[in-house]
Amino acid sequence: MLKKNIFVVEKLDKDVLYLILGQRVFVLNELAIVIWDLINQVQSQEELLERIISQYDVPYDKAREDLRETLLFLQKADLIK
Repeated sequence: MLKKNIFVVEKLDKDVLYLILGQRVFVLNELAIVIWDLINQVQSQEELLERIISQYDVPYDKAREDLRETLLFLQKADLIK
C-alpha cells in the first residue's frame, strides 16, 4: 500500500488535502487525510482501522466501511498500489 512517487502533494488548509497527479487533482477529506498520512506507517488494513478508531469516536463497522471506500478510491485514482 505504498504511495507512488509520481505526484505532488499540496496541503492548503488543515481539513483538505489536494493531490496532483498529472492533469488530475484529487481532494481528500479529513478521514482520507488520516488514511493518507498513516498508509506507509502501518503493516495492514486492520492496523490502519485500529488507528482510525482510536483517533475518532466512530463505530467499528462504520470505520471499516469508510476505510474500504477510501482505499478503493485511492486505488482507482492510481494514488496507491
